[in-house]
Amino acid sequence: MTLSGGTSYTPGVAQTVTVTITDSAGRLYGMQATARLASSSSTQAGGFRATSDRIQVECWSTDFLRDAMKPSTGCPAAQPLEYVTHTRAEAGNTFTFEWTPPATANGNVILYVAANAANGNGSNSGDRIYSTTVTLTPAAVQTSNRPAVRATDGVLVAGDFYSQSKNIAPGSWVEIRGDNFYSGDVRVWQGGDFTGINAPTSLEGVSVSVGGKPAFMYVLVAARPGLPSQINAQIPDGLGNGAQTLTVRNANGTSDNYTINMVDRVPSFLAPGAFKNAAGRQYIAAVYEGVSPTTFVCAPNSLPGIPCRSARAGDNISFYGVGFGSTTPDQGTGRIVQVRNDLPNVVLRFGTQAVTPSFAGLATGAVGLYQFNITVPTIAAGDYELAGSIGGVPLPAGLFINLR
Repeated sequence: MTLSGGTSYTPGVAQTVTVTITDSAGRLYGMQATARLASSSSTQAGGFRATSDRIQVECWSTDFLRDAMKPSTGCPAAQPLEYVTHTRAEAGNTFTFEWTPPATANGNVILYVAANAANGNGSNSGDRIYSTTVTLTPAAVQTSNRPAVRATDGVLVAGDFYSQSKNIAPGSWVEIRGDNFYSGDVRVWQGGDFTGINAPTSLEGVSVSVGGKPAFMYVLVAARPGLPSQINAQIPDGLGNGAQTLTVRNANGTSDNYTINMVDRVPSFLAPGAFKNAAGRQYIAAVYEGVSPTTFVCAPNSLPGIPCRSARAGDNISFYGVGFGSTTPDQGTGRIVQVRNDLPNVVLRFGTQAVTPSFAGLATGAVGLYQFNITVPTIAAGDYELAGSIGGVPLPAGLFINLR
């Protein structure tokens, strides 16, 4: 058994574990591994994640009478012991999976593995069992290179989304700015980082915690001249309103606490800086449904480099956002949305003209992205400010759409 971090571990930083079974005859192979504190063989140390369909993670009770597949939220208190094991016996003699150490150093950790090399005759006769252990020691923390969240505007709603609030809503996508987050270039989540429909909570050993719960990691960006290091992440739900503590963790340690203020909803529409015209007016990035190539709802030639057409009565358009709060049914956070859902109490106006969305809720196939589908009403030509409220929370002022 070998680990990408060698024989040491950094608290909370994931490692790749490789198990190789070498046997003199061609056989079918399987394995099972677990991790325990060296000081207590009955205490689980960290957690496992399957990285291929050859591996699964199971939760067991301490009396080994009750077991279940590991849910995305981790093993329940009644089944605290994790085992990672093969899903099927086959000729491949190498298995890989991910192990994340405990969030705080608790002395040495022992990883145990047992493997079988079976001859496939349908009985135990002639099969061989192997086992080994690896003892890991806590790595020294380089405190001078610890991640640090910037004191001013260290956490804001993600920059492409228009918001006039520094509050944060559950499920909202945020930018975290600071130093020593990531030393690579840019790392964006990939399909292999997901566990089923569940988004990753760690990328390249970098993770974010909010109120003690893991955030969902989308992108890491290294610092550049004049620009901070940045993390884009989705805030978890179930935290409650008011002050919550956010930290960033990587191989060099954990940042000091950064306080954010949580509220139920912070409506924030997709409206990148490129959608601000020469006069400084900010437009929403609305698109025409089913039109290819993508064309945006804006006055022709008003936004350099943006394909624009003013919306007409009867056009079906869509726009997007984050931070609008819970839906019915509730979809939770950190998951690819699978079913239709609806935002409650949606009030929308183009200026004073009321409009009723044909759909307003979390977009299926995405994580934490809300979608609004509108049929443009008969209305005089011109720019209209988007107004209204979601669940009683007013929409941000100063955001426009061009109609004719």
